[in-house]
Amino acid sequence: MRLDWRMLAMSLATLAVSACGSGAPTPGTDPIETVTRLYDPYIAEAANMPSLSNAAPWSDDLKPQLEIAQQTEGGLGFNPIIDGQEYEIKDLNVVLEGEAGQSTATVRADFTNLGEPTTVLFDLERQDDGWRVRDVHTSEWALRGLLAAIPAPQGPPETTKQ
Repeated sequence: MRLDWRMLAMSLATLAVSACGSGAPTPGTDPIETVTRLYDPYIAEAANMPSLSNAAPWSDDLKPQLEIAQQTEGGLGFNPIIDGQEYEIKDLNVVLEGEAGQSTATVRADFTNLGEPTTVLFDLERQDDGWRVRDVHTSEWALRGLLAAIPAPQGPPETTKQ
């Protein structure tokens, strides 16, 4: 029996893509669940961390801005979900800060990162498919403001790996 290397390579590639998942988490059914799931890879210390643009169910207008930041030299320089570059997340507590009707909510994530108490706020909006992250902020920064200050990259856009 002759081994077809091309078929073997295609099969292995399909398995690898299936194991890595399909990209960004799906929008949640409620605001607390949506934010809590964002921290799963950090708490589990996943070896295969998603890119920032695939780390959350971002709102339709925020995801393209994140993709541009990833293609820009320097970009954000940190991960807003953990408010840092490195992480050792412990003692995660996610609570609903406020809800405006049934379409927007603010969720607070308190945790320790590398021994430092950290608080990150998430502004969410309900879209047809569930709750999506519209902004992330702390007392020192807001993600939308940081993204607005990043210049668009020059030249043809690169494709983002998923």
